[in-house]
Order: sequence, then C-alpha cells, then structure tokens
Amino acid sequence: MALRPNHPDTLSAASVLFFNLGQQAEAFQLGRQAARLDPLNPATQIDLSLMFFFSENWAEGEQAARRALQLSSAGHGYHAVLAWSLIVQKRFAEAEAELAFEHSEIERLNGLGLLALGRGQTAVAREHLASLENLAGRDPDRADLQQSIAWLCAGLGEVDRAFAALEK
Repeated sequence: MALRPNHPDTLSAASVLFFNLGQQAEAFQLGRQAARLDPLNPATQIDLSLMFFFSENWAEGEQAARRALQLSSAGHGYHAVLAWSLIVQKRFAEAEAELAFEHSEIERLNGLGLLALGRGQTAVAREHLASLENLAGRDPDRADLQQSIAWLCAGLGEVDRAFAALEK
C-alpha cells in the first residue's frame, strides 16, 4: 500500500486481508475506496459482496453482487455469490434462477447444495455433496472444491468431515 496507495486493486486486496484479520471497519473503508476509484471493476464489487455476506449484511451483499454481474455476467462464481445472499433471505426461487446461470460447476453445485439446505432438503444437499466429492476424487487438491465440500458438510452437521476437507 505504501507503493500504490490509491491503486484500486491494491486497496481491494488489502480490504480482503483486513476483513480476514477481523478488522471490518478498515476493510469496508478500503473496499469502498477501491470501488469509488474503479467503479467498473467487477472483482472489487464481488469482494465487497463477500465481505457484506460474511458480515451478515445480506441486502448490501446482494446489491454489490448485482453490480458485479452488471459489469461481468461471466465472472467466476458471481451468480453463486448473489445466490448465497438470496438463500439467506429465503428468496429461494431467485437463488435457483441465479445458480442456473453460474458457469463454474463447483460453485453451482455448492450453491444448489446450500439452497437445498435452506429449503430443508437434506437428501438433495447430500446429492450435491456427493457430486462435489466425485469431482474431488479426480482433483483432490483444488481449494475451492474442498471449501465447497466443507460448507455442505458443515451445513449437514458433519463438522469432522468439514474440517477434514478444509485440511486438504
């Protein structure tokens, strides 16, 4: 940040780092500054959306994800991130529609599993988990795949399996 204090990508990356360190006020300040400096950068918007989501500010997370999608409808995971905010708001039909547009198979399967959990359909969630685990059998070292498995395992109450996936 000392070398590029007003560079949007630097500010956005720093905002994610601060968020992950538990310094939310600084994270949102930097994230918003990055978005002001480069309002056409969808990655900055999706970073803000994720921070809002994990701060349980579902409406702001939804808005930032929608801005990211307006800028880049083909962004990796963007439709899934929007679907997450819709799922926790119990807007299941909208979430399902967004997931139909998701390009990433991993993100789509994870989102469908989370949607099933939101609807109370544990058997369906387990089917999506099985699909993710099948993919992991071919490519076990993918962090995004293991994270998706962990999310669904945690949602199903299988904490040990969730941690095992995260350790991978």
